[in-house]
Amino acid sequence: MRDETVNYEHPVHYHVEHLAEHARGSLLSSILLLLALSLHSIFEGLAIGVASNTTQLTSITTAVLAHKAFAGYALGSAMVASAMKNLHFLILCFVFSFCGIIGVFLGMILEDNVDPDNNVPIGIISSMVTGTFLYVSIVEIAMKELMTHREDSSNTWDLLKLVAFFVGYLMMSFLALWV
Repeated sequence: MRDETVNYEHPVHYHVEHLAEHARGSLLSSILLLLALSLHSIFEGLAIGVASNTTQLTSITTAVLAHKAFAGYALGSAMVASAMKNLHFLILCFVFSFCGIIGVFLGMILEDNVDPDNNVPIGIISSMVTGTFLYVSIVEIAMKELMTHREDSSNTWDLLKLVAFFVGYLMMSFLALWV
């Protein structure tokens, strides 16, 4: 039997203090984002390192460079929001930067040791790069923005954010046809 005196509604509140409390980054979330982006950078480097011709190398490098700045910005803003010490900030930035280079060297070693007629290892690496990119962009970045409500936000603004997300996704998908 249901108790009629209990209010089961979940209040939605948009005041600035509530937003600041939930939008404030934590050190743990910054480190988790660093791990995800660093793993993604290693996979990107692997994809560059296993490129077998100039056309592949150019298209993969272009794709990596096209979003590397955005990944760095996302990581940097998360680290700044966590209010970590400057030394820790620099160390984590160095780790993120170095992971791509490690991936390229690992890819070059892998390319030298893989049978050129067997495309399975290269396909697996490409799939892992794509999967980590989708995870980081959708789960770590886009969902946080889509779920953040602002005091002056309206349903129209939230809908526009969602539409912009899908338009960006479609634009990048169509870009893949030519790169």
